[in-house]
Amino acid sequence: MVNGEIKQNKKLGVSNTSFEQAQEAGALAFFGEKYQERVRVIKAGDISLELCGGTHVCSCGELGPFKIVGESSVASGIRRIEAHSGRKALESLEQEKNQLNEFMQTFGVAQDELPGRIEGLLRRIKELNKKLENSRLENFKSSIDRIIACARQTRGIKIIVQQIKSADMGLLRLMADLLRQKASPSVVVLGSAVAKEKVFIVCALTDELRSRGLDAAKIIRTIALDVGGSGGGRADFAQAGGKDPSGLERALVKAENIIKQELGR
Repeated sequence: MVNGEIKQNKKLGVSNTSFEQAQEAGALAFFGEKYQERVRVIKAGDISLELCGGTHVCSCGELGPFKIVGESSVASGIRRIEAHSGRKALESLEQEKNQLNEFMQTFGVAQDELPGRIEGLLRRIKELNKKLENSRLENFKSSIDRIIACARQTRGIKIIVQQIKSADMGLLRLMADLLRQKASPSVVVLGSAVAKEKVFIVCALTDELRSRGLDAAKIIRTIALDVGGSGGGRADFAQAGGKDPSGLERALVKAENIIKQELGR
């Protein structure tokens, strides 16, 4: 749309009028700027009428090619669009062309085959990740008895608090549920750091422990602060996400202390 208007090379109209008359004519004023009584109005054909004190071209064609390079949220319901025109737009297009050529060389395909190749690779990665998750879950199942045997106990309640290596939230939830079912009555807290800025924690407990004052959601909300995150859920099963892996060990220790304190009352 913008490039179509630029190609028409419409001349810009520049006029000076009162701020009140400019508003009545429908001129746009941006960013809450304060204007003097007399304002400069720029008109580009039938598509734009704005107040502005900046320097402008004489006609739209002088802008050259136009290219959007980014957009972001400024406030609720408001988006900011960033764009280049002229030489900068051409440089941006050239950069994208070079990147596209690199992808074509890397994958050894023509441009029209590139989307299909990337989609195929993404599907393959998803399949491999699923197989890896299933394999890890099976390995975990084989070690459940050992984990339960090593669990600490307070007043007959098994307390299982462990850090799991590189497990996403879905896998942690499955693991916690398996332990909770097999180790009843029990409280399970599992945590994992899967990247430099990503942490997952789950807390699960058997139903009868809620009458003992334990609340998984309350525990999770408290320890989530140690990993720079937040969380919540039900009284018997809750989860949290954070961005500070360095606090995971501290969070797990705190969880165990909270559980022991509640059970000791």
